[in-house]
Amino acid sequence: MERTVYDKELGCEYTVIQTDNFTELYEKTVQINQGVSPSEVRRFQQVIKKLIVDSGKKGSLNTLLIAPEQLEELEKRIGDEKLVVALGDATYIFRTPDLISYVEDYIFNKNEIPTEIALRYVASQGNTAKIPFFRHVEMVDIDKTGLNAVEKEKIKQRIERYHDLNSCTSGINASYTIRMNSIEEILSCCYKEPKEQDIIAYNIHRLARDQIEAYIKRKIEVAKEIGAGSLSTSMRRLLLAFDYICSN
Repeated sequence: MERTVYDKELGCEYTVIQTDNFTELYEKTVQINQGVSPSEVRRFQQVIKKLIVDSGKKGSLNTLLIAPEQLEELEKRIGDEKLVVALGDATYIFRTPDLISYVEDYIFNKNEIPTEIALRYVASQGNTAKIPFFRHVEMVDIDKTGLNAVEKEKIKQRIERYHDLNSCTSGINASYTIRMNSIEEILSCCYKEPKEQDIIAYNIHRLARDQIEAYIKRKIEVAKEIGAGSLSTSMRRLLLAFDYICSN
């Protein structure tokens, strides 16, 4: 049995669970990911107070985004520079991702970028820009998100524009519409990358999904390693086509 109790002395609500099946309760609670443990929170309470209160009084606060794994270094930095801290469980607190980080988070299912921030990034792209987005719109009711009216409308227009596989693969050069039945067959032809990727996109419904995914992940990893700021049109088209078949 589960009930909510309000403690006047503590000034907060908490949930009381009563059960005769402690094994099941234990198995469920041990699966909870606390992010930062209570002991770590207690450890750094005074550090945060010192940083915010003492440094704030001196007018020496600036801006720093810090993740939980960086807490070890926080105390050492107080007094060395102007800081103010935002604590969170993800890298993208109040920060819009770039294309490579967005795609990496999406394709590798990292889920480090909150859905609403991801949707805001999608809405910021041109109406015809091909990027994966279907999984994000399936998870929410667009009208109930915190997006503004213009952003909501742009997302809705994108959903209408890319309503089937043909719309996702539109723009492929006619000479690249070559029927093939496997990734191996396509790669064995040693085409230049844009042609190779467009042929994969054209045949995407015939190819093994796990092989397409492996191909895409390799390309994203390379783009990240070389510090690419963008992706080719053919790669973006392939990403959108792959996203569509995974979502339908």
